[in-house]
Amino acid sequence: RMTCPRGDRLGSNVQRPLSLLTYAACKNYSFCIVQGKEGLARYFSFPTCNPKYNQDHFYSLFHDPVIENQFGIYDFGTSFGARGREEKELIHAVGGMSGDCLYPLSVRERWSWMIHKAASHPEINNTLANQNFFWQGERVQDNTIFVAVHIRRGDLVSAGQRCIWDEVYVQLLQKLRGALEQLGKRPVVHIFSEDYGMVDGAHKIFANWTLYNGLVDEFHLAPRQKGDGDPAMHIRDWRHFLMADILVTGGTFSRVPAYGRRSWRADEMEDGIKGLTIWVGRSPYGLPCFTYGWTDYGNGVWKMDKVTFYNMPSISILNITN
Repeated sequence: RMTCPRGDRLGSNVQRPLSLLTYAACKNYSFCIVQGKEGLARYFSFPTCNPKYNQDHFYSLFHDPVIENQFGIYDFGTSFGARGREEKELIHAVGGMSGDCLYPLSVRERWSWMIHKAASHPEINNTLANQNFFWQGERVQDNTIFVAVHIRRGDLVSAGQRCIWDEVYVQLLQKLRGALEQLGKRPVVHIFSEDYGMVDGAHKIFANWTLYNGLVDEFHLAPRQKGDGDPAMHIRDWRHFLMADILVTGGTFSRVPAYGRRSWRADEMEDGIKGLTIWVGRSPYGLPCFTYGWTDYGNGVWKMDKVTFYNMPSISILNITN
């Protein structure tokens, strides 16, 4: 049972119960959240613990003898902070599970259903949460491929973290659009990001959306919001991350809903294209996703034009790995 939510925004907040859910499914355990301790997970229909167990404490997950066939209730979130040892133990445990156990299809289908159901939660703006940016108008044709790209921007400067440069996404989209167009497909690219924040606080580099001219069809940029932001807007975006033919993840906000995509692995994709998930921020296995280098063009002009992507599925039909 989970007894303490994280204090982060939606992606990291929900990553904890989702990780526990897939861990429990792998071990054939039951999972629940103590009432009143759901945090932002309350929108997603995670199972709630029976009230008669709420005051009991039996074991602490990862710090008592590991449960295999031993009956008992194991707590997560009691002894350590949101970013403490316990959280790292959970990430390590989930990452160490076998391929068949790491977000299996049954968990992904359940998580997808939970996200779509959240759009009708009584506490949020259902009209906003159910907005649909895909499959509208005369632009949609049989060869249309919807591409959703998440670019993390807004919260990075205050957190003191570095983020992924626009040039990386530009080169990825150039390769992706070119490969799809060679196959006779018509890519329609939607970017989901924020209209504030910086790429590099130390060098005062802001997001440069003009770099994407000719590569992006629509931008969906969230305004600065207080606290946890608008859950309806976030759930709307998560629904699009699930529905997109191709998803490019750029951080926890898109990686967490990506675990609900039915075609999560390369061998499950339709025609080698639909269902493709390109992990830019971090792969599910913790592997590096890309490296980049700069070229000196003289007169003080440097360009980031040496980007190699490592986590592309080995699908020769797309030919976008180099």
